[in-house]
Amino acid sequence: MDATDYLWNMYNEHVTQGRHHEAQRTGVTTVVLALAGAVTAFIAQGHLEHAWTLAAFLIALGVLGALFSLKQTERTRLHITVGTAFGRQLELRLTPEDISSAATTPGIPPSTVSSPASIQKPPTHGGSTDDRPWMDGIVPLLEIDKLSRDWHNNRWNIWTGNDDMKEKRKKKGQPLFHLYWFFVGLNLLVAALGAAIWINI
Repeated sequence: MDATDYLWNMYNEHVTQGRHHEAQRTGVTTVVLALAGAVTAFIAQGHLEHAWTLAAFLIALGVLGALFSLKQTERTRLHITVGTAFGRQLELRLTPEDISSAATTPGIPPSTVSSPASIQKPPTHGGSTDDRPWMDGIVPLLEIDKLSRDWHNNRWNIWTGNDDMKEKRKKKGQPLFHLYWFFVGLNLLVAALGAAIWINI
């Protein structure tokens, strides 16, 4: 397996893992909401003497669901960051011959393939103006994963769900409300429902 095959496989692996974590976040939130609806309907029937136990269950369920959603969002962002690093390093290692070969490969539209004349030899690692060290220069294969993971760990921002902890200004195009807070909020609503039931028992 040559370097380009390795980079391509690693890129695909991390993209797949990122989608997997997103699917898990959605799936678990759906289960939490379904359980909350069933438990609430059971409590509403008034056949349970100690309804506080189910109220406590709802509180625990909502809190654990919210924490799980937060963790899955962080894992998704991690794999996006690492996958982007491998994808960029693959792009930097492509030669004009690789581009020409792709242009003649059946099933690949010519408009999606860059002209060989536009491909320039990338600078060596260290000359980047981007603070992501894998963006503008070739990085040794064994360092890509560690560099991208360390970069993510240093910049992960729990409030935005992005790797922008050190950004001084809000980037253009960023939403005022981040989608992952929607999933966290749904789980916290379940916990709030349990607390309300507990108080009113």
